[in-house]
Amino acid sequence: CRFVLSFDAATPQKEQRYVKFLRGQGVKASDARRRARGLFGDRTRRQVAQWEQERLAQFTEQLRNQVGMVCLSEISNDLLMWSHYADGHRGVCVEFTAREPRHVDFIGSAQPVTYKDEIPQVKLYTDDTQILVRAAVLTKASHWAYEKEWRDIDMVLGPGVKNLPGGVISGVIFGCRMTDKHRNWIRDLVAGRCPPVVPYEARQREGAFALDVRPVE
Repeated sequence: CRFVLSFDAATPQKEQRYVKFLRGQGVKASDARRRARGLFGDRTRRQVAQWEQERLAQFTEQLRNQVGMVCLSEISNDLLMWSHYADGHRGVCVEFTAREPRHVDFIGSAQPVTYKDEIPQVKLYTDDTQILVRAAVLTKASHWAYEKEWRDIDMVLGPGVKNLPGGVISGVIFGCRMTDKHRNWIRDLVAGRCPPVVPYEARQREGAFALDVRPVE
């Protein structure tokens, strides 16, 4: 969630964007125009720059504390993913499938992460809001491209523990180093669910640094 925000724009562009923002907050058009002129027309360049830095700090804080995010992946057999996020292959990977309309709210709105070598740069006054959001929460360094990550962003309810919609879990994958105790415990948790939750297991491919995921026999 790192980005570089540019405030470069002509004064009329700044006023126009701020008016649009205020109108979205329910401010009357005449009041919005008056406030925009008072901010960008009557203040010195230094005062405007200070106000912009305050807004940047405010936006960053909101991004950190008021935006919820669930991170998913489109792959299930990557060695590094199992090492980083599943206790060194001793954990479990959960498979989600949107089988009903109610599942769409959870995973159907997820968007793919973009991987880049440079930190994204956006222009506050001239770039579309979606460009700003994508740069802030949907961009990662190219080094992480192997994760093939998707993120579902919640800007309404924010962060915190959420209940999954029933039936959205379609499978569980046991790590290749998972203990029999944990494997049996998880199988008991998902047994008899409708629709069924299919158990899989990750196995080290013979003679290769690779994993194969297959249904449990």
